[in-house]
Formats: sequence, C-alpha cells, structure tokens
Amino acid sequence: AAPRGFGDPILFTDHLTGRTFVAQLEGLTPAGSTMEFTDDDGDTFNISQGAGPSCIDHQTIGGGPFRPPIPGGVTDYPHAVYYASQCVGDATNELSLDGGITFPIQTVMYTAAECEGLHGHIKIAEDGTAYVPNKACGVAPRAIGGEASVLVSEDNGATWVIRPIPGAHADVSVDDPSVGVSWCPPGPLPCDKPARSNTIYLGFLYDDDPATTNVDERGRPGIAVSNDRGVTCSTPVDLGALAGIAHAAFPAVAVGDPDRAAFAFFGTT
Repeated sequence: AAPRGFGDPILFTDHLTGRTFVAQLEGLTPAGSTMEFTDDDGDTFNISQGAGPSCIDHQTIGGGPFRPPIPGGVTDYPHAVYYASQCVGDATNELSLDGGITFPIQTVMYTAAECEGLHGHIKIAEDGTAYVPNKACGVAPRAIGGEASVLVSEDNGATWVIRPIPGAHADVSVDDPSVGVSWCPPGPLPCDKPARSNTIYLGFLYDDDPATTNVDERGRPGIAVSNDRGVTCSTPVDLGALAGIAHAAFPAVAVGDPDRAAFAFFGTT
C-alpha cells in the first residue's frame, strides 16, 4: 500500500462477493483518497485509482446490488461500489461501475442548507436502495436543532432524498447515527426480500437542548424503524430512558430479520 498523510482510514467488505476495500483520505484536502482492494483475504491487493475529490473527512465505502435499471458501463463485477465524504457543508457521493477501480459518477447528496455536513456510513439494501444516515437535517444553518434522517437513493446514487425521523431531535455536537438494513442470508430458507429491503433501523443520539454547551447533557440513545425506506417511521424509542443511559457515543445498528435488530453504543449512567 502507498504511504498516506492522515485521515479516516476505513475498510469495507462486500459480504456477498468477498471483495474488501481499504481506503484513506489524503490529508484533509480535496485531493481524494487512496484505495486498494483484495479478493483473496489480503494475500494480494489491487490498486484502485481512489475516489475523489473526497473533500474533508467522514469518508464511507459501501457496496451491493445495482438498483434496476442497471446503468450503462457496468463491467463483470456484479455489484455497485459507493464512496461518500463530506465537504464541511455539502456531501458528495461517487459510484463505481467496475468493482471499485474507478469512480466516474459523482453527485451531491445534500447541501449545507439541508443537513449537517457530517454523515454516517452508507448501507446498500438487497434491492439496491442506498441509505446514508445524518444526525441533523431540516433546520439551517448547519441543521442545528434538526432531526436525525436518512438520505435515500433509489437510482444508483444519481439522486438523493432526505427523509427525517420525526421526533429524533439531534444536533451537530453528537456522534453520527447508524442505519441498519435487513438482508436475506444465503441458504435454503425463503425470504421476503422486498420487506427486507424496505425495512431500516436508525439508531441516533438525542439532544433535547441544542443551545446547551455541556456535551454531557447530550447524546441519549434512541432508535426508530421504517418499513417503507424511511418515508414513514415509528415513533422513536428512547433507549436512554428505558435503560438509564444518560450519555452515549458511537452508535452502531445491525439488522437480521426485519423485526430483529441490535443497537450497540458506548454508554454511561
């Protein structure tokens, strides 16, 4: 691997193809990121051109099936590969059609007037829908006092829709939320794939008083579920109140069946 300056190293494995991507930003600049990928569990690595301009930080890599209709130019690698990062205000998404070698398609997911600049990690559903979580959308400037949301693309990253979670009040000071997507596991058991692709869980951190300067008064964990790609959502569950957690950090959500999810975080009473 080539030497890097610094900035958000990240690894992602496509659990169906087995391809693993390793990337790192080029030092808080628009220069882009370096990237390599391996198809043999790290015995050998192939050099990608990297993604860029990658903007500032909070890069994320994801992959999964293309959403029909499949765009022209797709090579023999069966899945889409996504790369995203934030530019202090706007956030960009890039799509690879050749398994992560090049990233020729770039779009803006949201602007500074729509959402907080930082975002969480991208997840791709079984039907090709792409989801990116954001801690605070809907209130400008910089979404102070906004609601945790998911950015959703149903056309392979060409366009993105902001879908807030009503009642999921957050703020720029708390950690990024996490979106979990249900998948049908390989094997003989039948699965309802449309239901799985439509079902997402968003784990976030509440901020009841965005005006406070005390970070210890922020960050109680909450979670909500949607069965229609975030168009409508359940009333968020205040896990902090249920479990006596006053402050949490680094939320992460994983989903099995559509009605079973796990929400992990560092928390304190």
